[in-house]
Amino acid sequence: LRTHTGETIQAAVLDGREVVYVERLESPQSLRMFMHVGRRNDAHATGTGKVLLAHLSADRLARVLDGWELPARTTETLTDPAALRQQLATIREHGYALNLEESEIGAASVGAPVRDQSGQVVAALSCAGPRQRIESHLQPITQAVMEAAAASSRRLGHRPHRPRSRTSGARATA
Repeated sequence: LRTHTGETIQAAVLDGREVVYVERLESPQSLRMFMHVGRRNDAHATGTGKVLLAHLSADRLARVLDGWELPARTTETLTDPAALRQQLATIREHGYALNLEESEIGAASVGAPVRDQSGQVVAALSCAGPRQRIESHLQPITQAVMEAAAASSRRLGHRPHRPRSRTSGARATA
């Protein structure tokens, strides 16, 4: 994914109301994101964090959001819990999240879920870089991140449910 996009790639997990970056591969470009493994960030202000929040059960999301005054990291950060809930529903529907200067001015990322064998979202994968570069290639980057997250999910044993056709499993009768 890093070779394909030329941007920084990160994997993160949710810890309460924060994401923790558990892996990262730096962009080979001179203008890039500088973070380190183990760094924490507000979940509501990052692509990975929003993906992870979006896939919590309704009960767990309610507990996480209960009493949380969403801090504004920039002027672009969502600070209204109702607006965040609406965005999380859109993220679930589309399968990816965007962070356009919500955690840091000039930075952007696209995040997608990584699922385990049971289908639970256990991590998020993202591609991050300067907003201008990410936005200028948003569609191909989004597609690449979603494909890489799906490939990581398959490595963890996830097999997406596919509806069976009406004829699958039917026996031929003679």
